[in-house]
Amino acid sequence: MSKVKPALRVLGVLAVFVITAAATATASAEFKLETTACGSGTIVNMCWETASKGTSLKQLVGEEEFLLLLETGAILLLAIIGETELAIHCNDTVGLTGGAAEDEFLLILQPAPLLAKYTVDATLLFIGCVLEGTLGARCLVPVEKETTALTGTVEENENNILFTATGGVWIELPLTNNTPETCPATFKGTKKITGEQLCTWSSTTNPPLEALEQHLLICGASELLFAEQSLLLEAEYGIVLEHEPFWDTEET
Repeated sequence: MSKVKPALRVLGVLAVFVITAAATATASAEFKLETTACGSGTIVNMCWETASKGTSLKQLVGEEEFLLLLETGAILLLAIIGETELAIHCNDTVGLTGGAAEDEFLLILQPAPLLAKYTVDATLLFIGCVLEGTLGARCLVPVEKETTALTGTVEENENNILFTATGGVWIELPLTNNTPETCPATFKGTKKITGEQLCTWSSTTNPPLEALEQHLLICGASELLFAEQSLLLEAEYGIVLEHEPFWDTEET
């Protein structure tokens, strides 16, 4: 039944995109549950089942706000510039889909599941960020920093989603002096994070429907750049539908 496979080994420190389990906001958009069974087509989309012991995932149409739940670890952004390591850890992230702080969601859209794959909209606010190591003693990064609007599209491997940024720039990140040390000229100033980020759905193979409340979206294969040098983003998301417990990716 499930098309979600454990396809990615998590590297080192995981990133945490967080909404606490106590979040009470109500999603303003909801998928429409259709009667068409998933698994009968060739286009990968989101499907769900409302029965607690159900075995048949049904087609969804429209858009849905998914909660981002806390996993273990901390966000890691890692780049090597010359012989200097830039390592930024952030301990939280808030989803800003819709552009308001109270909209703490990731938006998944599939208006025509029989004709096109689903897409993902996300704007993220990194919180509790610290530049560590030797460079951290000389430079500072903002404690909070928001991405531009990100769009995720399904790759040929149905488990993979490629996230790109509007205009190609994910974040414009200012580095300043950490008094009394002086930030090196190579790093000081506003640097752009650009490029693409690949994330992969991962769960146990063919899980029972009761286990489909939450899926992991794991990010680690980066094609991001910091000041034109390779940047690694390591991340683990817990993704949950707020008002329906059982869902999966499936062909429609």
